Amino acid sequence: MQRLTKAMELAIHGVRKDCNLERFANSFPQLARDNSKALSDAHQLTMQFFESSTMESFKELAQQRDIVSKLNALDALLEKLQTSTHSQQSAPVSKKRPCPDQVAASYRYNIKKLERDRLMVKLSEAKTCTESQLDQIEAKQKRVRILMHELGEKKNLAVPIPTAQFDSQGNIDVNAV
Repeated sequence: MQRLTKAMELAIHGVRKDCNLERFANSFPQLARDNSKALSDAHQLTMQFFESSTMESFKELAQQRDIVSKLNALDALLEKLQTSTHSQQSAPVSKKRPCPDQVAASYRYNIKKLERDRLMVKLSEAKTCTESQLDQIEAKQKRVRILMHELGEKKNLAVPIPTAQFDSQGNIDVNAV
């Protein structure tokens, strides 16, 4: 895990080196002209945020995927493979002992199977959540249709108000009604 962390740190360092102040200034030309100190501070804060958030995400991912135990298992497998090849060189090849490629392939198969199972569980959870949300939407749509129907019935039951016309003095014009 230390070597993987070191590789991640080197990658981040490479990104920081590539995103120097000059390139950062090209992204904000007006700020570079108006206030170079503010640009420098913004660049420094952005790079610090990038580095810290990237390392946090890397550590979270390593923890979620259980990278440490997988790397340890891989190291053990490689060591076992190395000792196996040394012993095979001195002893004749027997049909019962699998070759290193078969051992590595079976290990990869198990890892991929576990990953597939994890993703299938995640898919199942997503389907359940989606179905639940669709049921809620359908219930709300049904409620809206009922309310619209009730509103339509109320409109039909309402007593129509006759329209009245008034003359110039404010009296109801009987001839118009």
